[in-house]
Amino acid sequence: MAARTLTDACAVQAPGSRIADGHGGYSSAFATKAGMGAVACRVVSPKAEAIVSVADKIMGRRTLAFQFAAGTDVEAGDQIVYGGINFEVLGVNAPITDEMIRTALAVQQQ
Repeated sequence: MAARTLTDACAVQAPGSRIADGHGGYSSAFATKAGMGAVACRVVSPKAEAIVSVADKIMGRRTLAFQFAAGTDVEAGDQIVYGGINFEVLGVNAPITDEMIRTALAVQQQ
């Protein structure tokens, strides 16, 4: 089923070391997770209840739900690169019993 429905591809990256910006702040360097450079996915509009639960973090940013095959290594704090745009993963619906598809809610980084 997944091969027919997961028709897009994206990269999943994990945060690496924090880098001081010289002004008291930090940025994170992200690195692509092993074997996650071109992961099959499907991009959909998120459900309304998912948006409400993270409304304070969205603040008008583009919000998408990324669907992956069950068991895909994606978690909150990761970064998804899709179409050359970076998205911050805010939450993942896993693990759940009898998982068929894993969904990550993500917002476009500014």
